[in-house]
Amino acid sequence: MEETIYIEDLPADLQGFQILQIADLHEKTFGKGQEKLIQTINELEYDVAVFTGDMLNDENSDNYDPTYSLLDGMDNLNDALFVPGNTDPGGVFTGPTYSLDQHDFITGMSDRGVEQLDAVQND
Repeated sequence: MEETIYIEDLPADLQGFQILQIADLHEKTFGKGQEKLIQTINELEYDVAVFTGDMLNDENSDNYDPTYSLLDGMDNLNDALFVPGNTDPGGVFTGPTYSLDQHDFITGMSDRGVEQLDAVQND
């Protein structure tokens, strides 16, 4: 689905900026190795790909293949961002020594060129 959004006083350099948003895949597959979804995506022109959560069925899932296959097949991940949803693991967790470790799923996305956006709460 394509939608045009008009923003008053948008800076000129953002005119025509196109965002590909992918969300709520919940480990679904679209052809072997995500070939149907990859073909559709690779026919699109966009400036940034944004993965807005719920790529996995639940935060304890280790079925990363549907997401990784999609990322591996996408031609344009020059600017790609990820915001975890409620079924995805968080970006970091505290281990027994209170060091911050990145979750394997997030590491795999990062290795494929997708940067996680973290929420920062100011008190």
